[in-house]
Amino acid sequence: FADRLGRPPLVIHARHISPRSPYLETGDWWVDDLAAHPVDPAFFTRWFDDAQRWGVCAIEQDWMLMYWFGVRALRAVPGRAAAWQRGLDQLAADSGVGLVWCMATPADMVLAAALGNVIAVRTCDDYRFADDPALLWTWYLTVNRVVGALGLRAFKDCFFSQVPDSAAESIDGDVHAELEALLASMSAGPVGIGDRAGHTDRDIVLRTCDADGRLRHVDEPLGLVDGCLFGEPARGERLAWATTTATRDGQCWRYVVAINTATEPRPIRDSLLAAEIGLTAFGSLYNWRNRRTVVAEAAVEIELAPRDWALWVCPPPGESVSAGDVTKYVVVASDQS
Repeated sequence: FADRLGRPPLVIHARHISPRSPYLETGDWWVDDLAAHPVDPAFFTRWFDDAQRWGVCAIEQDWMLMYWFGVRALRAVPGRAAAWQRGLDQLAADSGVGLVWCMATPADMVLAAALGNVIAVRTCDDYRFADDPALLWTWYLTVNRVVGALGLRAFKDCFFSQVPDSAAESIDGDVHAELEALLASMSAGPVGIGDRAGHTDRDIVLRTCDADGRLRHVDEPLGLVDGCLFGEPARGERLAWATTTATRDGQCWRYVVAINTATEPRPIRDSLLAAEIGLTAFGSLYNWRNRRTVVAEAAVEIELAPRDWALWVCPPPGESVSAGDVTKYVVVASDQS
């Protein structure tokens, strides 16, 4: 398969191991009703050997919750789960294959902060897991505050990049494709599209990256401000306000996103104080969607319809968005891009 594709860098997916897997025919295993786990973490060497041979750049280790809750012996003795994850990290270092944690517990995230080869942590459940995507947007922006504080990058899962012409065509698109792409691009980590062949919106995808495919990264994952962390957006008390930065040549560019994620679908007018994101005043603000620059002092205010969104770019003093590329969500990217 890799040869037929021309051997591009691949990301492959791994989940928990079935108690009926043929893997269990060799070596010692902790076997439970729903999952099994090798006693010796060296078992996973075979996965990384294969990954190297296939030209894989990263393994997404999914269903980490199932290892922890599904294999009671793994949590029966302190250190067993940590030994498994440290073992994966060492194999990643030895092979040059990165790791992406998925469905990880908070403990997994804390340990990942001390592992040098976990390139990203997925911070919400599966794309389209919920009927209302606003649930996943809030989930993502909330957990991003955790992984950002730990110095980790996020991954938002894949998304459809094409806006469908009608609801009947939604299997090949998403009416929220623009927002999904924006949120993914401000993860500071990987961006994945899930389109069927021939159904990718090239323009939307290219807003996340340069023409050569290099992602335009921010300093840390986009995350909710403190005043939105305890259900205020879902209750309709506030818009979901989130922020991140991109540091370029020692100067800090700030990005502010607002989304109407209220459970009860109604327009919401709200404001964000500059002090909520550590500023004394906003100064010059560029509204990415209407391509207008405004001057805001103590607060920025907007009214948004249900599931509508806004993005502002706040340049450092003396700078203008003309220094960047306003066709991209991250107008000026971080040096670490």
